[in-house]
Amino acid sequence: MVKKLLNFLHRHKHIRRILFGTTLLLLMVFIATRIYYSLTPQMNVILISIDTLRPDHMGVYGYARNTTPNIDAFAKNATVFTQAYTVIPMTEPSFTALLTGKSPFNTRVITNGGIPVSSNVPTLATILKKVNYITATFTTGIYPKAIDLGRGFDTQEFYQYKYYSSKNNSEYYTEGDNRTYDNLIQHAVNWLHNNRKTKFFLWVHLLDPHAPYIPPRNIVCKFLTKSECQHVSKMTQVQIETLRAQYQQCQEKKVPPEVVSIMRALYDAEILNADRLEGELLNQLKKDDNDKKTVVVIYGDHGEGFDHNYYFNHREVLYNSAVHIPLIIKDPEISHSGTESILLQNIDILPTLLDLLHVSKKDYLFDGKSFASLFSNNPLSQLRLFLHKREIYASNSTWTKFSVSDGAYSYIYSLPGSCRLNGQAEELYNIVLDPGEERNLITGMPEVAARMKNDLFNYLSRYNLPQATPINKNENAATHEKALQDIKGFAY
Repeated sequence: MVKKLLNFLHRHKHIRRILFGTTLLLLMVFIATRIYYSLTPQMNVILISIDTLRPDHMGVYGYARNTTPNIDAFAKNATVFTQAYTVIPMTEPSFTALLTGKSPFNTRVITNGGIPVSSNVPTLATILKKVNYITATFTTGIYPKAIDLGRGFDTQEFYQYKYYSSKNNSEYYTEGDNRTYDNLIQHAVNWLHNNRKTKFFLWVHLLDPHAPYIPPRNIVCKFLTKSECQHVSKMTQVQIETLRAQYQQCQEKKVPPEVVSIMRALYDAEILNADRLEGELLNQLKKDDNDKKTVVVIYGDHGEGFDHNYYFNHREVLYNSAVHIPLIIKDPEISHSGTESILLQNIDILPTLLDLLHVSKKDYLFDGKSFASLFSNNPLSQLRLFLHKREIYASNSTWTKFSVSDGAYSYIYSLPGSCRLNGQAEELYNIVLDPGEERNLITGMPEVAARMKNDLFNYLSRYNLPQATPINKNENAATHEKALQDIKGFAY
Protein backbone atom coordinates (compact mmCIF):
# COMPACT_ATOMS: atom_id res chain seq x y z
CA MET A 1 0.00 0.00 0.00
CA VAL A 2 2.78 2.43 0.97
CA LYS A 3 4.71 1.60 -2.19
CA LYS A 4 1.65 2.26 -4.36
CA LEU A 5 1.13 5.60 -2.67
CA LEU A 6 4.77 6.61 -3.23
CA ASN A 7 4.55 5.64 -6.90
CA PHE A 8 1.34 7.63 -7.26
CA LEU A 9 2.93 10.74 -5.75
CA HIS A 10 5.99 10.30 -7.95
CA ARG A 11 3.83 10.31 -11.07
CA HIS A 12 1.71 13.31 -9.96
CA LYS A 13 4.10 16.10 -9.05
CA HIS A 14 1.36 18.71 -8.64
CA ILE A 15 -0.34 16.64 -5.91
CA ARG A 16 3.05 16.20 -4.24
CA ARG A 17 3.55 19.96 -4.25
CA ILE A 18 0.10 20.57 -2.79
CA LEU A 19 0.68 18.08 0.03
CA PHE A 20 4.10 19.55 0.78
CA GLY A 21 2.75 23.09 0.77
CA THR A 22 -0.18 22.19 3.00
CA THR A 23 2.07 20.36 5.46
CA LEU A 24 4.47 23.30 5.55
CA LEU A 25 1.62 25.75 6.09
CA LEU A 26 0.14 23.70 8.95
CA LEU A 27 3.58 23.42 10.53
CA MET A 28 3.98 27.20 10.34
CA VAL A 29 0.56 27.68 11.95
CA PHE A 30 1.53 25.26 14.73
CA ILE A 31 4.85 27.04 15.39
CA ALA A 32 3.20 30.47 15.28
CA THR A 33 0.55 29.31 17.74
CA ARG A 34 3.23 28.03 20.14
CA ILE A 35 5.13 31.31 19.93
CA TYR A 36 1.90 33.26 20.47
CA TYR A 37 1.03 31.32 23.61
CA SER A 38 4.55 31.62 25.00
CA LEU A 39 4.80 35.39 24.48
CA THR A 40 1.28 36.56 25.27
CA PRO A 41 0.71 37.59 28.91
CA GLN A 42 -1.84 35.53 30.81
CA MET A 43 -5.32 36.89 31.35
CA ASN A 44 -7.54 37.03 34.42
CA VAL A 45 -10.64 34.85 34.41
CA ILE A 46 -14.08 35.21 36.00
CA LEU A 47 -16.60 32.37 36.07
CA ILE A 48 -20.11 33.56 36.89
CA SER A 49 -22.52 30.66 37.18
CA ILE A 50 -26.26 30.72 37.74
CA ASP A 51 -27.97 27.62 39.12
CA THR A 52 -30.92 26.06 37.27
CA LEU A 53 -30.78 28.56 34.40
CA ARG A 54 -32.46 27.60 31.13
CA PRO A 55 -31.01 29.34 28.06
CA ASP A 56 -34.43 29.56 26.43
CA HIS A 57 -35.50 31.83 29.31
CA MET A 58 -32.82 34.40 28.45
CA GLY A 59 -33.17 37.31 26.04
CA VAL A 60 -29.87 36.59 24.32
CA TYR A 61 -31.22 33.14 23.39
CA GLY A 62 -34.45 34.59 21.97
CA TYR A 63 -36.75 34.70 25.01
CA ALA A 64 -39.51 37.31 24.74
CA ARG A 65 -39.44 38.36 28.39
CA ASN A 66 -36.74 40.80 29.49
CA THR A 67 -35.20 38.50 32.10
CA THR A 68 -31.50 39.12 31.43
CA PRO A 69 -30.83 42.76 30.40
CA ASN A 70 -27.29 42.84 31.83
CA ILE A 71 -26.28 39.51 30.31
CA ASP A 72 -27.85 40.49 26.98
CA ALA A 73 -25.81 43.72 26.90
CA PHE A 74 -22.63 41.87 27.84
CA ALA A 75 -23.25 39.19 25.19
CA LYS A 76 -23.23 41.72 22.34
CA ASN A 77 -19.43 41.66 22.49
CA ALA A 78 -19.06 38.01 23.45
CA THR A 79 -19.55 34.57 21.94
CA VAL A 80 -22.89 32.91 22.69
CA PHE A 81 -22.89 29.13 22.37
CA THR A 82 -26.25 27.76 21.31
CA GLN A 83 -25.50 24.03 21.60
CA ALA A 84 -23.83 23.68 24.98
CA TYR A 85 -24.93 20.84 27.26
CA THR A 86 -24.22 19.45 30.69
CA VAL A 87 -23.19 15.81 31.06
CA ILE A 88 -25.52 15.41 34.07
CA PRO A 89 -28.34 17.84 34.99
CA MET A 90 -27.40 18.20 38.65
CA THR A 91 -25.28 20.79 40.44
CA GLU A 92 -22.30 18.96 41.94
CA PRO A 93 -21.75 16.62 38.96
CA SER A 94 -22.09 19.55 36.55
CA PHE A 95 -19.46 21.64 38.33
CA THR A 96 -17.20 18.64 38.78
CA ALA A 97 -17.27 18.13 35.01
CA LEU A 98 -16.69 21.84 34.40
CA LEU A 99 -13.84 22.34 36.88
CA THR A 100 -11.98 19.07 36.15
CA GLY A 101 -12.64 18.59 32.44
CA LYS A 102 -13.42 14.96 33.22
CA SER A 103 -16.51 12.94 32.41
CA PRO A 104 -18.71 11.64 35.25
CA PHE A 105 -18.45 8.24 33.60
CA ASN A 106 -14.82 8.37 34.73
CA THR A 107 -15.05 10.31 38.01
CA ARG A 108 -18.32 8.60 39.10
CA VAL A 109 -19.48 11.94 40.51
CA ILE A 110 -23.07 11.70 39.30
CA THR A 111 -25.20 12.98 42.17
CA ASN A 112 -25.19 15.55 44.95
CA GLY A 113 -23.87 14.19 48.23
CA GLY A 114 -22.14 11.26 46.56
CA ILE A 115 -18.43 10.63 46.31
CA PRO A 116 -16.11 13.66 46.32
CA VAL A 117 -13.61 14.46 43.60
CA SER A 118 -10.36 12.54 43.98
CA SER A 119 -7.58 14.64 45.50
CA ASN A 120 -5.36 13.50 42.61
CA VAL A 121 -7.60 15.10 40.00
CA PRO A 122 -6.40 18.59 39.02
CA THR A 123 -9.03 21.32 38.99
CA LEU A 124 -9.10 24.69 37.29
CA ALA A 125 -8.17 26.36 40.59
CA THR A 126 -5.24 24.04 41.36
CA ILE A 127 -3.90 24.40 37.82
CA LEU A 128 -4.06 28.20 37.93
CA LYS A 129 -2.48 28.31 41.39
CA LYS A 130 0.58 26.61 39.91
CA VAL A 131 1.00 29.55 37.53
CA ASN A 132 0.58 32.14 40.30
CA TYR A 133 -3.06 33.10 40.06
CA ILE A 134 -4.81 34.56 43.12
CA THR A 135 -8.04 32.56 43.46
CA ALA A 136 -11.38 33.03 45.18
CA THR A 137 -14.88 31.55 45.19
CA PHE A 138 -18.13 33.01 46.52
CA THR A 139 -20.95 30.49 46.27
CA THR A 140 -24.40 29.56 47.41
CA GLY A 141 -26.07 26.27 46.54
CA ILE A 142 -22.78 24.45 46.17
CA TYR A 143 -20.14 24.13 48.88
CA PRO A 144 -16.90 23.36 46.97
CA LYS A 145 -15.04 22.13 50.05
CA ALA A 146 -17.62 19.38 50.62
CA ILE A 147 -16.79 17.66 47.34
CA ASP A 148 -13.09 18.56 47.25
CA LEU A 149 -13.57 21.22 44.57
CA GLY A 150 -12.33 23.83 47.03
CA ARG A 151 -8.71 22.86 46.46
CA GLY A 152 -6.69 25.70 45.01
CA PHE A 153 -8.86 28.56 46.25
CA ASP A 154 -7.16 31.13 48.49
CA THR A 155 -10.51 32.58 49.54
CA GLN A 156 -13.76 30.64 49.95
CA GLU A 157 -17.07 32.07 51.11
CA PHE A 158 -20.29 30.10 51.17
CA TYR A 159 -23.76 31.35 52.05
CA GLN A 160 -26.71 29.05 52.62
CA TYR A 161 -29.53 30.79 50.78
CA LYS A 162 -32.04 28.07 49.90
CA TYR A 163 -32.65 25.17 52.24
CA TYR A 164 -33.74 21.64 51.42
CA SER A 165 -36.28 19.84 53.58
CA SER A 166 -39.19 17.50 52.98
CA LYS A 167 -42.93 17.69 53.41
CA ASN A 168 -45.63 15.11 52.70
CA ASN A 169 -43.09 12.78 51.08
CA SER A 170 -42.15 15.48 48.58
CA GLU A 171 -39.08 17.66 48.26
CA TYR A 172 -39.56 21.08 49.73
CA TYR A 173 -37.39 24.18 50.02
CA THR A 174 -37.32 27.31 52.12
CA GLU A 175 -35.45 30.52 51.42
CA GLY A 176 -33.10 32.64 53.50
CA ASP A 177 -32.71 36.40 53.78
CA ASN A 178 -32.21 38.15 50.44
CA ARG A 179 -30.22 40.92 52.13
CA THR A 180 -27.63 38.48 53.47
CA TYR A 181 -27.45 36.84 50.05
CA ASP A 182 -26.82 40.25 48.49
CA ASN A 183 -23.99 40.72 50.99
CA LEU A 184 -22.26 37.63 49.62
CA ILE A 185 -22.28 39.20 46.18
CA GLN A 186 -21.01 42.47 47.64
CA HIS A 187 -18.12 40.54 49.21
CA ALA A 188 -17.31 39.16 45.77
CA VAL A 189 -17.45 42.65 44.26
CA ASN A 190 -15.14 43.94 47.00
CA TRP A 191 -12.71 41.06 46.44
CA LEU A 192 -12.70 41.80 42.72
CA HIS A 193 -11.82 45.44 43.38
CA ASN A 194 -9.21 44.70 46.05
CA ASN A 195 -7.41 42.24 43.75
CA ARG A 196 -7.66 44.36 40.61
CA LYS A 197 -3.86 44.61 40.30
CA THR A 198 -3.23 40.87 40.62
CA LYS A 199 -3.62 37.99 38.18
CA PHE A 200 -6.80 36.36 39.44
CA PHE A 201 -9.41 33.64 39.03
CA LEU A 202 -12.80 34.40 40.56
CA TRP A 203 -15.79 32.03 40.66
CA VAL A 204 -19.17 33.35 41.78
CA HIS A 205 -22.21 31.09 41.89
CA LEU A 206 -25.76 32.48 42.13
CA LEU A 207 -28.79 30.41 43.17
CA ASP A 208 -31.83 32.56 42.42
CA PRO A 209 -33.64 30.44 39.76
CA HIS A 210 -33.39 27.28 41.87
CA ALA A 211 -36.52 26.27 43.80
CA PRO A 212 -38.25 27.75 45.65
CA TYR A 213 -39.27 30.37 43.09
CA ILE A 214 -39.66 33.26 45.52
CA PRO A 215 -38.17 36.41 43.99
CA PRO A 216 -37.69 39.67 45.94
CA ARG A 217 -41.00 41.40 46.62
CA ASN A 218 -40.22 44.37 44.40
CA ILE A 219 -40.17 42.14 41.30
CA VAL A 220 -42.42 39.25 42.33
CA CYS A 221 -45.18 40.42 39.94
CA LYS A 222 -42.83 41.44 37.11
CA PHE A 223 -43.96 38.67 34.76
CA LEU A 224 -47.30 37.70 36.33
CA THR A 225 -50.62 38.79 34.89
CA LYS A 226 -52.69 41.18 36.97
CA SER A 227 -54.93 38.41 38.28
CA GLU A 228 -51.95 36.12 38.96
CA CYS A 229 -50.24 38.92 40.86
CA GLN A 230 -53.29 39.46 43.02
CA HIS A 231 -53.45 35.73 43.74
CA VAL A 232 -49.73 35.32 44.53
CA SER A 233 -49.61 38.47 46.66
CA LYS A 234 -52.01 36.81 49.09
CA MET A 235 -49.84 33.69 49.39
CA THR A 236 -47.10 33.06 51.93
CA GLN A 237 -43.70 31.68 50.93
CA VAL A 238 -44.77 28.32 52.33
CA GLN A 239 -47.93 28.30 50.22
CA ILE A 240 -46.03 29.21 47.04
CA GLU A 241 -43.48 26.46 47.61
CA THR A 242 -46.17 23.92 48.55
CA LEU A 243 -47.89 24.63 45.23
CA ARG A 244 -44.67 23.96 43.34
CA ALA A 245 -43.42 21.02 45.41
CA GLN A 246 -46.46 18.83 44.75
CA TYR A 247 -45.36 18.66 41.10
CA GLN A 248 -41.67 18.07 41.76
CA GLN A 249 -41.74 14.30 41.52
CA CYS A 250 -42.31 12.10 38.48
CA GLN A 251 -46.05 11.71 37.90
CA GLU A 252 -48.63 10.75 35.32
CA LYS A 253 -51.05 13.63 35.77
CA LYS A 254 -50.56 16.88 33.92
CA VAL A 255 -49.57 20.00 35.79
CA PRO A 256 -52.48 22.47 35.51
CA PRO A 257 -51.58 25.19 32.95
CA GLU A 258 -52.42 27.96 35.42
CA VAL A 259 -49.83 26.54 37.84
CA VAL A 260 -47.23 26.29 35.06
CA SER A 261 -47.92 29.92 34.13
CA ILE A 262 -47.42 31.18 37.69
CA MET A 263 -44.30 29.10 38.34
CA ARG A 264 -42.74 30.07 35.02
CA ALA A 265 -43.31 33.76 35.79
CA LEU A 266 -41.83 33.48 39.30
CA TYR A 267 -38.87 31.52 37.92
CA ASP A 268 -38.30 34.27 35.34
CA ALA A 269 -38.33 36.92 38.07
CA GLU A 270 -35.67 34.94 39.92
CA ILE A 271 -33.54 35.00 36.76
CA LEU A 272 -33.99 38.77 36.60
CA ASN A 273 -32.63 39.12 40.14
CA ALA A 274 -29.62 36.93 39.33
CA ASP A 275 -28.99 39.10 36.28
CA ARG A 276 -28.99 42.19 38.52
CA LEU A 277 -26.34 40.67 40.77
CA GLU A 278 -24.28 39.54 37.81
CA GLY A 279 -24.45 43.08 36.49
CA GLU A 280 -22.83 44.36 39.70
CA LEU A 281 -19.82 42.08 39.11
CA LEU A 282 -19.49 43.05 35.46
CA ASN A 283 -19.80 46.75 36.30
CA GLN A 284 -17.05 46.50 38.92
CA LEU A 285 -14.80 44.73 36.43
CA LYS A 286 -15.29 47.62 34.00
CA LYS A 287 -14.79 50.30 36.68
CA ASP A 288 -11.44 48.75 37.56
CA ASP A 289 -10.51 48.78 33.86
CA ASN A 290 -9.97 45.03 34.06
CA ASP A 291 -12.54 44.08 31.44
CA LYS A 292 -9.85 44.43 28.77
CA LYS A 293 -7.64 41.77 30.35
CA THR A 294 -10.16 39.30 31.78
CA VAL A 295 -11.79 36.28 30.16
CA VAL A 296 -15.39 36.16 31.40
CA VAL A 297 -17.48 32.98 31.34
CA ILE A 298 -21.22 32.98 32.02
CA TYR A 299 -22.48 29.47 32.70
CA GLY A 300 -25.58 27.60 33.83
CA ASP A 301 -25.08 24.23 35.50
CA HIS A 302 -28.38 22.71 34.30
CA GLY A 303 -31.93 23.67 33.41
CA GLU A 304 -35.36 23.16 34.93
CA GLY A 305 -38.46 21.33 33.72
CA PHE A 306 -41.67 23.16 32.85
CA ASP A 307 -42.61 20.58 30.26
CA HIS A 308 -43.61 16.99 29.63
CA ASN A 309 -46.61 17.40 31.93
CA TYR A 310 -45.12 16.31 35.21
CA TYR A 311 -42.08 18.13 36.35
CA PHE A 312 -40.69 21.14 38.21
CA ASN A 313 -37.25 19.58 38.56
CA HIS A 314 -34.23 18.62 36.47
CA ARG A 315 -31.98 15.77 37.62
CA GLU A 316 -33.99 12.64 36.75
CA VAL A 317 -34.63 13.44 33.08
CA LEU A 318 -32.55 14.19 29.99
CA TYR A 319 -34.76 16.51 28.00
CA ASN A 320 -33.34 19.73 26.61
CA SER A 321 -35.07 21.64 29.41
CA ALA A 322 -32.66 19.93 31.83
CA VAL A 323 -29.40 19.38 29.89
CA HIS A 324 -29.25 22.35 27.51
CA ILE A 325 -27.25 25.09 29.25
CA PRO A 326 -26.28 28.71 28.61
CA LEU A 327 -22.62 29.38 27.87
CA ILE A 328 -21.26 32.81 26.98
CA ILE A 329 -17.54 33.54 26.76
CA LYS A 330 -15.81 36.86 26.21
CA ASP A 331 -12.10 36.92 25.43
CA PRO A 332 -10.96 40.57 25.17
CA GLU A 333 -7.93 39.57 23.09
CA ILE A 334 -10.05 38.70 20.09
CA SER A 335 -12.81 40.47 18.23
CA HIS A 336 -14.96 37.37 17.77
CA SER A 337 -18.59 37.76 18.83
CA GLY A 338 -22.01 36.46 17.87
CA THR A 339 -23.54 33.01 18.15
CA GLU A 340 -21.81 29.67 17.61
CA SER A 341 -23.59 26.36 17.10
CA ILE A 342 -20.76 23.85 17.58
CA LEU A 343 -21.80 20.89 19.71
CA LEU A 344 -20.04 20.94 23.08
CA GLN A 345 -20.36 19.94 26.73
CA ASN A 346 -19.20 21.38 30.02
CA ILE A 347 -16.21 18.98 30.12
CA ASP A 348 -14.83 20.94 27.14
CA ILE A 349 -14.69 24.29 28.95
CA LEU A 350 -11.62 23.71 31.16
CA PRO A 351 -9.19 22.79 28.36
CA THR A 352 -10.59 25.68 26.33
CA LEU A 353 -10.01 28.15 29.17
CA LEU A 354 -6.43 27.00 29.62
CA ASP A 355 -5.81 27.70 25.94
CA LEU A 356 -7.45 31.12 26.16
CA LEU A 357 -5.40 31.92 29.28
CA HIS A 358 -2.21 30.69 27.60
CA VAL A 359 -1.65 28.06 30.28
CA SER A 360 0.07 24.89 29.12
CA LYS A 361 -1.99 21.66 29.10
CA LYS A 362 0.93 19.30 28.50
CA ASP A 363 0.91 17.88 32.04
CA TYR A 364 -2.84 17.22 32.14
CA LEU A 365 -5.29 14.74 30.65
CA PHE A 366 -8.89 15.79 30.06
CA ASP A 367 -11.93 14.00 28.70
CA GLY A 368 -13.07 17.29 27.21
CA LYS A 369 -11.74 18.83 24.00
CA SER A 370 -10.70 22.45 23.65
CA PHE A 371 -12.70 24.61 21.26
CA ALA A 372 -10.35 27.58 21.69
CA SER A 373 -9.56 27.48 17.96
CA LEU A 374 -12.91 29.13 17.48
CA PHE A 375 -11.51 32.32 19.02
CA SER A 376 -8.56 32.46 16.66
CA ASN A 377 -8.59 34.92 13.78
CA ASN A 378 -6.69 32.39 11.69
CA PRO A 379 -9.17 30.46 9.49
CA LEU A 380 -6.84 27.46 9.28
CA SER A 381 -6.87 26.95 13.03
CA GLN A 382 -10.66 26.83 12.94
CA LEU A 383 -10.66 23.82 10.62
CA ARG A 384 -10.32 21.56 13.67
CA LEU A 385 -13.74 22.67 14.89
CA PHE A 386 -15.40 20.76 12.08
CA LEU A 387 -14.20 17.61 13.81
CA HIS A 388 -14.78 18.85 17.36
CA LYS A 389 -17.63 16.53 18.30
CA ARG A 390 -20.06 14.49 16.29
CA GLU A 391 -22.09 13.31 19.28
CA ILE A 392 -22.43 14.05 22.98
CA TYR A 393 -23.52 11.74 25.77
CA ALA A 394 -25.33 12.39 29.04
CA SER A 395 -26.92 10.56 31.96
CA ASN A 396 -29.23 11.34 34.83
CA SER A 397 -28.17 11.35 38.48
CA THR A 398 -28.86 7.64 39.10
CA TRP A 399 -27.54 6.17 35.85
CA THR A 400 -31.03 4.97 34.95
CA LYS A 401 -31.34 7.23 31.88
CA PHE A 402 -28.78 7.80 29.13
CA SER A 403 -28.85 9.94 26.02
CA VAL A 404 -26.92 10.72 22.87
CA SER A 405 -27.36 13.76 20.66
CA ASP A 406 -25.81 14.81 17.37
CA GLY A 407 -27.25 18.32 17.43
CA ALA A 408 -30.16 17.37 15.19
CA TYR A 409 -31.63 14.36 17.00
CA SER A 410 -31.68 13.31 20.63
CA TYR A 411 -32.11 9.67 21.64
CA ILE A 412 -32.99 8.78 25.26
CA TYR A 413 -32.87 5.28 26.77
CA SER A 414 -34.59 4.65 30.12
CA LEU A 415 -34.14 1.67 32.41
CA PRO A 416 -37.08 0.18 34.34
CA GLY A 417 -37.83 2.15 37.47
CA SER A 418 -36.68 5.47 36.04
CA CYS A 419 -38.97 8.45 35.50
CA ARG A 420 -40.47 7.40 32.17
CA LEU A 421 -42.80 9.58 30.15
CA ASN A 422 -45.91 7.52 29.36
CA GLY A 423 -43.90 4.38 30.16
CA GLN A 424 -41.59 4.86 27.17
CA ALA A 425 -38.24 3.06 27.37
CA GLU A 426 -36.92 4.73 24.22
CA GLU A 427 -37.45 8.24 22.90
CA LEU A 428 -36.20 10.00 19.77
CA TYR A 429 -36.71 13.69 19.05
CA ASN A 430 -35.83 16.06 16.24
CA ILE A 431 -34.57 18.86 18.48
CA VAL A 432 -34.26 21.29 15.56
CA LEU A 433 -37.88 21.06 14.41
CA ASP A 434 -39.27 20.03 17.81
CA PRO A 435 -37.17 21.80 20.49
CA GLY A 436 -39.82 21.07 23.12
CA GLU A 437 -39.40 17.34 22.41
CA GLU A 438 -43.13 16.70 22.17
CA ARG A 439 -43.17 14.19 19.28
CA ASN A 440 -41.48 10.87 19.97
CA LEU A 441 -40.16 9.58 16.62
CA ILE A 442 -38.99 6.22 17.92
CA THR A 443 -41.35 4.24 15.68
CA GLY A 444 -41.47 6.75 12.83
CA MET A 445 -37.69 6.85 12.25
CA PRO A 446 -36.43 3.36 13.17
CA GLU A 447 -33.14 3.64 11.24
CA VAL A 448 -32.10 6.86 12.99
CA ALA A 449 -33.16 5.41 16.36
CA ALA A 450 -31.22 2.17 15.78
CA ARG A 451 -28.08 4.03 14.73
CA MET A 452 -28.14 6.35 17.73
CA LYS A 453 -28.94 3.53 20.16
CA ASN A 454 -25.99 1.57 18.80
CA ASP A 455 -23.70 4.60 19.21
CA LEU A 456 -24.95 5.16 22.76
CA PHE A 457 -24.50 1.56 23.87
CA ASN A 458 -21.06 1.31 22.27
CA TYR A 459 -20.02 4.39 24.22
CA LEU A 460 -21.52 3.18 27.51
CA SER A 461 -19.92 -0.24 27.20
CA ARG A 462 -16.53 1.37 27.96
CA TYR A 463 -17.87 2.03 31.46
CA ASN A 464 -19.76 -1.24 31.95
CA LEU A 465 -23.09 0.53 31.52
CA PRO A 466 -26.04 0.44 31.54
CA GLN A 467 -26.71 -1.65 34.62
CA ALA A 468 -30.10 -2.71 35.88
CA THR A 469 -29.42 -1.65 39.49
CA PRO A 470 -29.74 2.10 40.11
CA ILE A 471 -26.82 3.92 41.72
CA ASN A 472 -27.12 4.43 45.46
CA LYS A 473 -27.58 8.15 45.97
CA ASN A 474 -26.23 7.89 49.52
CA GLU A 475 -22.84 6.50 48.49
CA ASN A 476 -20.22 8.14 50.69
CA ALA A 477 -22.95 10.19 52.36
CA ALA A 478 -21.11 10.08 55.69
CA THR A 479 -18.04 11.73 54.16
CA HIS A 480 -20.19 14.39 52.59
CA GLU A 481 -22.07 15.07 55.82
CA LYS A 482 -18.82 15.39 57.76
CA ALA A 483 -17.66 18.09 55.35
CA LEU A 484 -20.98 19.86 55.88
CA GLN A 485 -21.12 19.39 59.65
CA ASP A 486 -21.33 23.13 60.21
CA ILE A 487 -24.13 23.60 57.67
CA LYS A 488 -27.72 22.52 58.20
CA GLY A 489 -30.31 21.94 55.50
CA PHE A 490 -27.84 22.29 52.64
CA ALA A 491 -29.66 23.09 49.38
CA TYR A 492 -28.77 22.00 45.86
